[in-house]
Amino acid sequence: MSDREKLQTHLSPFFHDSIIAYLENLIILNKVQFILSKPRKTKLGDYRAIPNESLFIVTVNNNLNPVQFLITVLHELAHHFTWMKHKSIAKPHGKEWKQEYQRVFIPVLTNEHVDKPLKRMLASHLKNPKASSYSDVHLNEFLNSNFNESIKRVIDAPMDEPFVLGKRTFVKEKKLRTRFLCTDLANNKKYLIHGHTELP
Repeated sequence: MSDREKLQTHLSPFFHDSIIAYLENLIILNKVQFILSKPRKTKLGDYRAIPNESLFIVTVNNNLNPVQFLITVLHELAHHFTWMKHKSIAKPHGKEWKQEYQRVFIPVLTNEHVDKPLKRMLASHLKNPKASSYSDVHLNEFLNSNFNESIKRVIDAPMDEPFVLGKRTFVKEKKLRTRFLCTDLANNKKYLIHGHTELP
């Protein structure tokens, strides 16, 4: 399946052709290799630059909902544009990356075919973009209410009741902003776990 077909498959049920064409141009014209990855628990996507081989690779998990997919593609492409302008001088999610992320997002926010509620949410997200979209609580609440009703997360687990994450069993003790202070029942150690971490 070509890059164009991959993008169309993931975005066409939700986004207008003009958005898909915009992403295609960003990827193809900038000679970025686009790869759909099997779901990864630790990340939604990543970017790798191998300048000696003129190889620039963006990978995105293949199980994302359309808005997550769009955000992740633009997030990783912003890394590419940051690298091309600043190389390794810029911090991974520093001001240079934030500027590039906001820049590549502008055509989405000005597209007449994107719903106004989604535009407002994305505009809020772009005011101070985070290293991970999981850290944007309001964005995640929007995505969960519109796409992921069947998915359970740490935030959904009752307080003081055990929940399983990976091969370990935890219990939530206290909410600390976006994370929960949890105890591993096997070793009694404390861990901070993000509330939007998915449960099996």
